[in-house]
Amino acid sequence: MSKKKTGVPYRAIPITFFDREDIRGLSANAAALWLYFYLMAGPHSTRIPGVFRAGKAALAEGLRWSIETFQESFDELAARGMARADWNAPLVWLPGEMNPDNQPDNQDHTTGIMRAFALLPDCDLKEEARSAWGTFLTHCGHRVDTVSAPVAVTETETGAGGARPLLSPGKEEQSTSKQPHRCPECGASSTGGFLHRKNCSRYVGNDQQSSEECYQCGRRGHRKNHCPKNPDTEEYKQAQASKPHFVGLS
Repeated sequence: MSKKKTGVPYRAIPITFFDREDIRGLSANAAALWLYFYLMAGPHSTRIPGVFRAGKAALAEGLRWSIETFQESFDELAARGMARADWNAPLVWLPGEMNPDNQPDNQDHTTGIMRAFALLPDCDLKEEARSAWGTFLTHCGHRVDTVSAPVAVTETETGAGGARPLLSPGKEEQSTSKQPHRCPECGASSTGGFLHRKNCSRYVGNDQQSSEECYQCGRRGHRKNHCPKNPDTEEYKQAQASKPHFVGLS
């Protein structure tokens, strides 16, 4: 789902939409065609094209239809393989929306689609749709990352290392390792989050900061803690080491 400058979400529908064989088959039934439009681009849409959480009563109300009218039109879509639903979850899937027009633009978009499945109710239909989307994206040349489900903790066990959680059957503990973040100024790393940059002692910053005078030597372009004339800095020691030394003759 995209957003215009106004911030209102919208779905882009290509002009070739009506050339699709399944859509042409519905052209004689305006109710079924309109229902497909609504299911495809209605306010219940998610970032996964054609997969969303909604019950039949809510969908019928959104169309201002009776449950009976909605069910009749949905049954036609289901008979043609254009729509599937688990009303107990509830979850609706439109398999036909896995098409080249809905290919992600980049890897972040691909990752976002697969991760959005975690927000949908658990059911067999969800797993089938997730697997189908993963296969479709892989065939389109995108990398599909496996996103683990949240770990469910049922009880704790006390051992030599203290209390630790026990995982529910069939669940694997997620890795808690984090990639280190590096300061682009000094190269220091930390796994606790972003560090330094503007707070780094080596950070010069914008033109206004770089034009400030050093408190040690009065020159511009560096600070006191990196001044080559400050005996407490590495810059001073390097400057002294680079000076030529003369040995007197006896």
